[in-house]
Amino acid sequence: LRKEGAVVGYDPATGAERWRRGGFSSPFDVEPTPDGGLIVADSEADRLVVLDRDGAVVRTIGGVTFPNCVERLDKGGLLVTNWSGGEVVELDPDGRVLSRRKLGGTIYRAWRRPDGATVVATGDGTLTVYDASGAVILTERLAHGFVDVEPIEDI
Repeated sequence: LRKEGAVVGYDPATGAERWRRGGFSSPFDVEPTPDGGLIVADSEADRLVVLDRDGAVVRTIGGVTFPNCVERLDKGGLLVTNWSGGEVVELDPDGRVLSRRKLGGTIYRAWRRPDGATVVATGDGTLTVYDASGAVILTERLAHGFVDVEPIEDI
């Protein structure tokens, strides 16, 4: 609930609200954790907030400017986009910055493919695939207005 500054947890079996956590500036994206919690990208507060399955704050990760979207990586790290700063940032499981790739423009979403390549969707509707060294493998323009995309395995 971006305008309210809250995140709500629902029971997957019944659809009933289980908990509600306020105190966010602009919760923009969430990513599930293996234990049933959530990682919240709180954009205007420049932080990620890790919640447990009951909505309690486990920890806060700072040092990420305007986190727009967050993806949990296979080994526990995080891939975070910075909308207005045009960056894709990779964090280790402890929240330390491993890499910061400045791409420019507005970055909407990024995800890591199983082959190690990173797909980046920008605000102008472009998908770009980068190999592990940062070299461009492919660039494709989507139809006007398409910026919020998800990898097919998540759908």
